Amino acid sequence: MLVLSVPNPLVGQVWLEPAVAVGPTIPLGDLGTMASMGLGANVFVMVRNPNARYAFGLEGSFHHFQLDSVVQFGFDTTPSRIIDGPISNAVGAMIRYEYNIIDQRFYAVGGVGMYFRWITPDREATVNATITSRDVAAQAGLGYRGPGRLSFEIRVINLFTVHESEVLVPVTVGLRF
Repeated sequence: MLVLSVPNPLVGQVWLEPAVAVGPTIPLGDLGTMASMGLGANVFVMVRNPNARYAFGLEGSFHHFQLDSVVQFGFDTTPSRIIDGPISNAVGAMIRYEYNIIDQRFYAVGGVGMYFRWITPDREATVNATITSRDVAAQAGLGYRGPGRLSFEIRVINLFTVHESEVLVPVTVGLRF
């Protein structure tokens, strides 16, 4: 009798795991001196071998901040007034890496990628120029796969800017599919 050994197809050996997450983002560095806590969201797809402790994937994220209000001083008879601060947004695309630390629940997160940022002034501001930048970014953090399909993460994202120090700390609750 002849027995043939045929390996399983690749599809049976790899899982695709999409996820979405939202939560507050804490700005640190120069951005932290100008803005309070903002809102962040990210979506990602992980490619995972069920027998391995690691996974790779792609991640897209969005962070929104309202910068502090500024005082516009009046001259002569014009009174001073407070103008709402500009809005700062950041969109990132990163290569994501996860490594299971303790069984399948606790994991480390890492990644590198690019962030596109723009600051839009308030409609009442005297200067209406939008400020933009593209920056290389790296992230590191910890996560926990909770009950059901919930996950909890805290990450530190460092934006490598030319003149400023910008660090984002998103704390998210996510849903994995």
